[in-house]
Amino acid sequence: MARTLQQPGPVASFDFRWLRFLLGFAVVFLATSRLHQATRERTAPVMVGVLSTQASAGLINLLTPAEHAAARANRIQGTTSLLIGQGCDGVDGVLLLLSAVLAFPAGWKRKAQGVLLGLPLLYVSNLVRIVTLYYVQRSAPGAFAFMHEYVGQTFFILVGGAFFLGWSGALARPRP
Repeated sequence: MARTLQQPGPVASFDFRWLRFLLGFAVVFLATSRLHQATRERTAPVMVGVLSTQASAGLINLLTPAEHAAARANRIQGTTSLLIGQGCDGVDGVLLLLSAVLAFPAGWKRKAQGVLLGLPLLYVSNLVRIVTLYYVQRSAPGAFAFMHEYVGQTFFILVGGAFFLGWSGALARPRP
């Protein structure tokens, strides 16, 4: 059966916006990851030491003042000890969300809104993850590895993914 001009072929019906999104995502993610790797030594004291360790110790003391948790470089020391390593600062998840938002076909104002809402959400989610791991280390140290490797990371990824799906889905809905 011959094709008519009204019947598009498989290439004509392919939505190239997805391909453009994936390529844009890959370019932004590779560039920001490379930048992060190049500056990691200089930024780790702030990213890990201040924004992750000190902030988490402060939250632990707010929730349970008897803990007397103290931030010492990249370690929280209280009734237990928790080492926060590079990679536990949530930067990789932030870069994934940043790349997805910037690659998404939306105006710069909407992208800025996505970044300004999504990045603090991921930051707080990572603090919740770290504080939870501290309490797991204190109360059930045998469960720490599982909670760290599977539950905590899955939680963080799901928060970022859910935010992106909600944000991008809201942009795709027609406005009244």
